[in-house]
Amino acid sequence: MGVYEPAKWNKTLTEKEYCKLGELAVNEIKMLTDSDKWRQTTIHQDSSDEEDEGDDDNGNVTFYKCKSNLNVRQRVYMARTIMNDVPEKFVQLPLPWKRFRALWDKEIEDLTIIAQYPNNVYLVRELRKTELNDSQYESINVWKLHYHESGIYIGVCGTSHAFYPPSKSMKRTHYYLHGYSFIELPGEITQVSIISHVNYNTLTSVDRYVPAILQKHLKEFQIGSRTFNKKRKYGEDDDY
Repeated sequence: MGVYEPAKWNKTLTEKEYCKLGELAVNEIKMLTDSDKWRQTTIHQDSSDEEDEGDDDNGNVTFYKCKSNLNVRQRVYMARTIMNDVPEKFVQLPLPWKRFRALWDKEIEDLTIIAQYPNNVYLVRELRKTELNDSQYESINVWKLHYHESGIYIGVCGTSHAFYPPSKSMKRTHYYLHGYSFIELPGEITQVSIISHVNYNTLTSVDRYVPAILQKHLKEFQIGSRTFNKKRKYGEDDDY
């Protein structure tokens, strides 16, 4: 699932190749949203290969993991919750080309739109800092937003660009796959899933901390959603 690290980090792909990556990412987010291969897990992980099962004491949020079909050690993780009062415009919150993303995601230090392509495909440079250490993490990603009869999906995967080769001053993060899905359920509620399969390229094992990273990301997303709904209530959401 997802894509391996580029063979050349300083290579610019064609528009067709970037769009193909976006399509792949969205399709795999949709597939994983519906998959039955997930195993429920707690947010406290060790680095063993044993599958943990258990309940997470975090309100209505449930965490899952599964093995990747790529030949990599990192697992695939998912945080899933149910949210009320979710308008269609709400799905724009994660999008880096909408200014609201940088307002709720506290780890974001910079978002640069490198290119925009047809069918809601964007090439984005992301600079962020996690609580894991004091390092900056840079990634070059293809994003795609897709509206489907079964739900709304956002797919993300890592790539390369000649203007942004790896730098010694920051770590290069590679997103094998990352994304969001919004599935409307009966009763005017929405199932929100965040899926993450990431290589942080650190010497220590970060994989076990990914559920905690997802938990923090989802918490900030929920806070951002409440702010968004307040602005929507007062007609201040036109720019989001």
